[in-house]
Amino acid sequence: MDAEVSAERLQISETIRAVNSALVDADTQAEIELAVCRTLTESDLYVFAWMGEYDPNTDEVRPKTAAGVDAGYLDDIEITVHEEPTDGGPTATAIRTGDVQVVQNILEDPAYEPWREQARERGFQSSVAVPLGPE
Repeated sequence: MDAEVSAERLQISETIRAVNSALVDADTQAEIELAVCRTLTESDLYVFAWMGEYDPNTDEVRPKTAAGVDAGYLDDIEITVHEEPTDGGPTATAIRTGDVQVVQNILEDPAYEPWREQARERGFQSSVAVPLGPE
């Protein structure tokens, strides 16, 4: 195994342990969500993390909590799950499929077009959407 891959795996393992440790002190759902976002962004792996909730009545994903380098990002974007143009992005796809969605290169991936400029302005390079519950 190459040293770079090994170091990355170690960093991921340390981040997972830190998240688990933060969860021990959280008493409410809101505290759990904030602890996860904060712990992720305190690692060297992530500059921004947020959790949202899908509202089937409006077809929108609304932000619930966030940490890290946001600078208004969540105020500047809209995510719909079944309506163009934002239904093809990673968050909407993760909600519809129940599968983790990864965008390795935000600046080139066509699915990230609706949010590309806002992400570029903040230095975001990649994205992962992890579904936490059923649609």
